[in-house]
Amino acid sequence: MKISKEHLKQIVREELKNLSEKEISLSGKEVANRIKNSKDKNHKMFFGKKALSAIAKKSKLTAKELDHMLPDYIPGNLIHGLFTEAEVNEMRPHVAKDLPGETIWDHISDHYDWEDYLGKGGMKELEKSLKKMKRVKPQQLDQMLPGYIPADEVYDIFRNSLAIGPTE
Repeated sequence: MKISKEHLKQIVREELKNLSEKEISLSGKEVANRIKNSKDKNHKMFFGKKALSAIAKKSKLTAKELDHMLPDYIPGNLIHGLFTEAEVNEMRPHVAKDLPGETIWDHISDHYDWEDYLGKGGMKELEKSLKKMKRVKPQQLDQMLPGYIPADEVYDIFRNSLAIGPTE
């Protein structure tokens, strides 16, 4: 495969940009305190006592290190939100508790190319399963899909664009 000069320049620019971006690192205690002091009630669903004690024991953590340390079902925006300068209670966007199966299928077919992961037969089976279900929770959808589909894509379906209003 031949790479054009323009394409190569673009790749080099992107790599340099990634290198120049500075990653914020925090102490484990500070990250654990941010999680504990969050006003978001959903943190308890994702971070248990064992996870908090393991996080607090670390001397320095970056968002990537914490993301690798935690299970895949924890949304990436929640993890990376801990390392921003924004208010801790604004870390998590509105999330729908459940959505109609057909709406989820429409969103998946419009926004994600999971055919590489599931194949045509898997996509048809997923479509059939989702259209049968009246309401689907994020955990249900995550269990329906194989583990190699990125968790942030699975949980992203229930965030912002499809979620209306507060979650409480």
